[in-house]
Amino acid sequence: MQTWEILIQKAFRNVDDILSDIGLEETEANQRAVRILGYNQIEITQESVAEMKAADEQVQRIPQPDAGNGDGDDPQRNRSAGYGF
Repeated sequence: MQTWEILIQKAFRNVDDILSDIGLEETEANQRAVRILGYNQIEITQESVAEMKAADEQVQRIPQPDAGNGDGDDPQRNRSAGYGF
């Protein structure tokens, strides 16, 4: 078993241990990045954590749609909002 596979297995048990093993602080952003990497079976390194944090920050900035504005499951409302489905 490769080192990164062991780290991925540990991701589901103790994120803080992984951060300590790779020399990173136990911040909320680092913990979230490690979980995302682990869930997606991506190697967990200082570099991959930094890249995932940057990508996650960009995703978190995307505005979330408000309920009831034509982006939900109502086909009539979706058609009238111009979504075409």
